[in-house]
Amino acid sequence: MYGKMHSACLYGIEGVMIGVEIDLANGLPQTSIIGLPDSAIREAVERVRAAVKNCGYRYPQQRVTINLAPADLRKEGSAFDLAIALGILTTSGQLVMPDAENLLLIGELALDGSLRPVTGVLPMVEAARRAGLTAVLVPAGNAAEAALISGMTIYAAEHLRQLPQPQAEGEPLGVPRKTKRQKPESKDASAAGFDGLPEMPSPAASESSAMPSPPVLLSELPFPVTVSSGPAVPEQSLVNVLTLEHLKYTAEYKQTDPGSTGENIMMEDYRDVLGQNHVKRALMIAAAGMHNIILIGPPGTGKTMLIKRLPGILPELSERESLEVTKIFSAAGKLKDVHSGLMRSRPFRSPHHTISAAGLIGGGGVPKPGEVSLAHRGVLFLDELPEFSRNVLEVLRQPLEDGVVTISRARASFTFPAQLLLACSMNPCPCVEHLWIY
Repeated sequence: MYGKMHSACLYGIEGVMIGVEIDLANGLPQTSIIGLPDSAIREAVERVRAAVKNCGYRYPQQRVTINLAPADLRKEGSAFDLAIALGILTTSGQLVMPDAENLLLIGELALDGSLRPVTGVLPMVEAARRAGLTAVLVPAGNAAEAALISGMTIYAAEHLRQLPQPQAEGEPLGVPRKTKRQKPESKDASAAGFDGLPEMPSPAASESSAMPSPPVLLSELPFPVTVSSGPAVPEQSLVNVLTLEHLKYTAEYKQTDPGSTGENIMMEDYRDVLGQNHVKRALMIAAAGMHNIILIGPPGTGKTMLIKRLPGILPELSERESLEVTKIFSAAGKLKDVHSGLMRSRPFRSPHHTISAAGLIGGGGVPKPGEVSLAHRGVLFLDELPEFSRNVLEVLRQPLEDGVVTISRARASFTFPAQLLLACSMNPCPCVEHLWIY
């Protein structure tokens, strides 16, 4: 039996569509994941197995092969757990998903079946929209972030049990569960092989329960249902159909302070500065043309105070720039206040002078965006410039000239945007700072 689900992963700061293919074959029970997965994805086998069993479903006692396509692209993260679990349940015949071809699945599974949020949902959902998908199922913690992409229907779930209730252990597909209260309603029902339909819950029980409606008849479905292999399913059998309308998410964004950047909140304003008119004019010219600027003067003259107020005179981000900046913060896992919508104010980053070159421009085993990329379309402030190491300052040359950062590794090459305004401050000489301190 073969099944396929749609998921996505991060490649740098961009989302890439990944096809999760499931194949069930006869043989010794084992599960293997292929397609260049990392350790977190290989460990998904145990998370999915425990979640499926703890939610009452049956994990197939067959040879399960999971392929992540395209197979030549390295994948990382735990966002494939939900797609793997639903792929196994639908391929084994325990669930029917009529809209699987238009649905993106993202989420990490806990051992009890609850869904945990993941990072980078915004670029993943944007990649799904470009690929023609129309809906996405995400953990409830990622719903507000996914809703930032217009044109997509967002479904949010907190637990795998919010899907249709599974059948009892050991019962084949199409045979309803038997309870002590069930009795044959007529001779026709007994002749057809049924012990009577399951009892329908009362309206009060339906309102208090988070479970969707019980299984329906195959003949009543508005779409055809086929089973790849196994015993034939009677036309009047009961199946579990995955319906997501009860999980539909409606975004409600709140208004925040105009200086909110998703992580830093700049409350400073130029109205608080008395005098310093020549420095104010210099900063105004730098802000108008996004020119780099450095302030030199003795301690206590207001260099840091003035530069911290620089984002207050910068224009708000356009719609395209807002999406760019928000995607970077989402990929870096630094998007905090997603309920306020896309980031509209320009970011302001002020790293400490002990920062490394990889922390400034990005890097690592799997390269992540650094401070210059987090300051994209905004301000990067280096306070006390001579205190930064020389090799850290040298790596800024190429990003400032090209507006991008290219990081090459043996496995892949990543390009991060870095169009920023560099603002620095320094004392005339180190001795002045030491005299001021002591």
